[in-house]
Amino acid sequence: MSFEIERARRLYREAEAGVPLLPPASARCVGTALQLYSAILRRIEERDFDVFTGRARVPLLTKAATALRAGL
Repeated sequence: MSFEIERARRLYREAEAGVPLLPPASARCVGTALQLYSAILRRIEERDFDVFTGRARVPLLTKAATALRAGL
């Protein structure tokens, strides 16, 4: 699982370079998604990679704050 998380992070880093090339509204949405999905990866790590006994989630307040900072 740690291999897959590192692979996802590598893909996210590559994707970040393209975000500024998107139209502004799209860039905000995609940038927010990158942040939130990265947070899910951190949650999976915090759970010692246990993705079978429960869902790794980002709290609603964190989602809302991230969206507000992005201007969504």
